[in-house]
Amino acid sequence: PSVSLVHHPVNMGKGAALKTGCAAALRLGADIIVTIDGDGQHPPEHISAVLSHMERNNLDAVFTFRAGGDRMPFIRRVGNTIYAWIINFLAQVKITDCASGMRVIRADSLQKIYPLPDGLNFTPAMTCRALLHQDLKIVEKPATTNNWGSRLLARPMNSTELTRLSQMSLALQVVASSLSFE
Repeated sequence: PSVSLVHHPVNMGKGAALKTGCAAALRLGADIIVTIDGDGQHPPEHISAVLSHMERNNLDAVFTFRAGGDRMPFIRRVGNTIYAWIINFLAQVKITDCASGMRVIRADSLQKIYPLPDGLNFTPAMTCRALLHQDLKIVEKPATTNNWGSRLLARPMNSTELTRLSQMSLALQVVASSLSFE
């Protein structure tokens, strides 16, 4: 397989980076797009198992969820729980982890849920829009993750990012952006 490097000259945020990568994959004719966060939490070696699961079950997308032994920081767990509750309510589904860092989606399915936001809310918005799309067959698959406690490549969050107010604000932004893209 070939590798193409795409980048922004300045940091434009997680959502913009993911959208640029997905757009490049679509331009190159990818059938399936895999996104994996760069914080080292999801070992890339697990991608083949997720792809196999997707193919065996004729799925449009697989979103992993962090299973067993994950020590996600408390405030992130609270935010993730809030996001999951909102998405479960809106889509009438049961999703465990709406912000997991590993996702596999068919290119044609990704195009069905666009547009997506550029900001940090890209991942939960993607989850919400995909689950609200009635024609997509999506499952959550457990993924073993590296321990948050090791911090690996992840940067510590600052106090502003940790406030409950910002978590609630982001949750509301996810809902608003997911519902306003029609």
